[in-house]
Formats: sequence, structure tokens, C-alpha cells
Amino acid sequence: MLIIGHNRDAAYALRNVFENESYELEVTLDLDVVKSVLRERAVDLIVVDATCCLESEFDLIDFQLDHGLNCPIVLVGGESTGIRRKIRSRKGIVVEYCDADGFQLIDFVSEKLSLPSA
Repeated sequence: MLIIGHNRDAAYALRNVFENESYELEVTLDLDVVKSVLRERAVDLIVVDATCCLESEFDLIDFQLDHGLNCPIVLVGGESTGIRRKIRSRKGIVVEYCDADGFQLIDFVSEKLSLPSA
């Protein structure tokens, strides 16, 4: 699972939600790192702090489409900021939304990855 935060605190807050879970995690603040990881290896799920989507250079869906990738994305939080309207599922890239509540996020991710939560 790849975790993207808009700043260090947000990224590590998301990572800490999965602290007692058995997922392999990579945490980043840099979209270029995300693109590099996606080019080099398979990722089951991308968990994105929804605030990242407000940045003008956020092109994760277009990047996946351009490179023939199809990694599902979970946007965490930000429902009231209009992010849902800005980022939509396109051409098979699944984009889903989850509240920032830690337990709800664990359950949501466990369901998506078909793994039991600890």
C-alpha cells in the first residue's frame, strides 16, 4: 500500500492508522516518488490524503492512464472541499472515498484488499 500525504504530519497520521496491521506500507509526500514506485512495482492500493488533490500538479489518475496502470485510489477526508468533484474515476481507475476516522479507514482498506483486519 502506498500512502501519500500533503505534509509530513498528514502522511504519518495515515501511516499510524495501520501501525498494528500487517500491510506493507510506503509513505511519501512527493508525487514523483509515487510515479517512480508505480513504474517499478505493483501496488495494491494508494491511500491519498485528499488535500493532495487540490495541488495543481496532482495528476495521479492521468499518470496511471498514460502508463497503462490501474491501481485503485482511496481518498481520505476532504469531502466538504469539493475534491470529489475534482477527482473522479475515469477509464477503469477506481477512486473511492473514506472518512478520516482511523477504525473506518482500517475496515475500508481491509475490505478493499480482502484481508482481515487485526
